[in-house]
Amino acid sequence: MKQNEYRDLLHGQYLSVYERVETMLLVELREATEQKERLSYLLDIFLSAQEDGVPVEKIVGKDLSAFCKQYS
Repeated sequence: MKQNEYRDLLHGQYLSVYERVETMLLVELREATEQKERLSYLLDIFLSAQEDGVPVEKIVGKDLSAFCKQYS
């Protein structure tokens, strides 16, 4: 399965937060390989959290901008 197909498995807040982090990383990180690796890792975390019923806030906290800056 390709990364976009896994991304399609995200729902609700997991998807919207992932999209926001993805946008930030695409702007902040210049190297495509690093972008892909970080997004793939984050996608795995979000999919596992979604499956386990862990709220997205437990992963990114209350300040998404701060999370994005730290993650990039």
